[in-house]
Amino acid sequence: REDIYRGGVQYIIDTVIEELLQDPKKTFIYVEIAFFKRWWEEQNEATRNKVRTLLKRKQFEFINAGYCMNDEASVHYAATIDQMGEGLRWLQKEVADGLEDDNGEKVTIMPTVAWQIDPFGHSSAHADLSAQMGLKGLFFARMHYQDYDKRKQTKDLEYNWQLKGSNMFTGVLYRHYNAPPGFDFDRRGIAAPMVANKQSPEYNIPERVEDFVDYLNEQASHYRSGNIMLTMGGDFCYQNARKYFKNLDILMQYVNANSTKNGFKMIYSTPTRYMDAVLKGIGTMQNKTDDLFPYADGPQAYWTGYFTSRPTLKGYVRTCNGVLQTCKQLEALMPGKHSSETLRLAMGVAQHHDAVSGTSKQHVADDYSRRLAAGHTICESLINTALQQASNHASPLFSCRYLNESVCDVTSDGNASYNLVVYNPRIVAREEYIRIPLSHPHYRVLESHTGKTLQLEFIRTSRRTRDINPAAAPMEGIFLAHIPPLGWNSY
Repeated sequence: REDIYRGGVQYIIDTVIEELLQDPKKTFIYVEIAFFKRWWEEQNEATRNKVRTLLKRKQFEFINAGYCMNDEASVHYAATIDQMGEGLRWLQKEVADGLEDDNGEKVTIMPTVAWQIDPFGHSSAHADLSAQMGLKGLFFARMHYQDYDKRKQTKDLEYNWQLKGSNMFTGVLYRHYNAPPGFDFDRRGIAAPMVANKQSPEYNIPERVEDFVDYLNEQASHYRSGNIMLTMGGDFCYQNARKYFKNLDILMQYVNANSTKNGFKMIYSTPTRYMDAVLKGIGTMQNKTDDLFPYADGPQAYWTGYFTSRPTLKGYVRTCNGVLQTCKQLEALMPGKHSSETLRLAMGVAQHHDAVSGTSKQHVADDYSRRLAAGHTICESLINTALQQASNHASPLFSCRYLNESVCDVTSDGNASYNLVVYNPRIVAREEYIRIPLSHPHYRVLESHTGKTLQLEFIRTSRRTRDINPAAAPMEGIFLAHIPPLGWNSY
């Protein structure tokens, strides 16, 4: 939607692919599978084969490759694993499987580097999960300003993160994840183009190259391996890849032409190649074991509000996470016409560092909720159908989604009896108090398989609850349910 933001990922991929095909020296990395998947599904086989060619040449490289670049503070670890798995499985199945070079040898394109460049702080738990997924290195951009300044002075912006079961090479980007100042060639009015024609009044190569080399010297003075990474890009850059690459080619040509004098040689590369080069020359690195929370980018400027911002969205993401785990279990045990895919993909996007974190604009937050609700509804149907079959109920089962408001459409009619099925998705037995909105107190609870009568207590619904929702039941019946592991009980 151009009325909201000027940006289109599809145009980036379109134009980048064509530029890479024209020059085997050029490289490009891609991170979030959610957008790439949508682009891939719209392409014909000829275009897909172009991408496969670039992957085999190592020009186009997937980094991280989760469904999104997830937050690290507000997420649940299970949701992090799910969204990473969603992206990696899709990449393996749709792109990587069967990929061979000209000699018939298998080509490996699965990522080995984590790219968490925009979350607002980082946890050792997430780094440990990344390591368990086979990632060997991690790059990020946001570090507490005092820690960052100290590491610049001691040349420790690249270090070894000691985790529970492994170590992770960790690199802090020098200037967030954007291009050096004045050299972002994608945004109009920010960077002057490289004009190499000496007859032109706009000719600017000497001063532009001098400014750039000054920046390189400044950055290189804070790193120890003899290699530095320049992140030439930014949000929604390369929608006109030809413009960006053309200016980069000119810049690199003139820097490299004087490499003996200025001490720098520029090449197109990727974080994976960079990490390999650094590890060969950096020597002993500092060790770190703890988290990088809370993040602050200046005095009294701590980014901690997002730990609690948009609590309703955060709560709904947690609720949907529980529904999704149950949905996946029952889908595997009793496959039917419904699928967990819609909720899996919605949850994958919802773990984004501007989603569950609560840092998006309102219309974006609404879209996250809309996607979650659509998946939630489908998974509820799957769960209800599966439990109906498993418990041998003749009539369909329904969920009561508004129990927090003492509302359940199923029990609002005041019928003489109801059937209740309670499912336990955990691997241990549970005792759980069940609350049922009721219209009168003339009920008792029987455990179906034993016929045993259970104690049932009645509590009147508060006036505040009825003020919030006039449809709230006048009371709730509460009893203690016993549910076996990965099983259900009927009442």
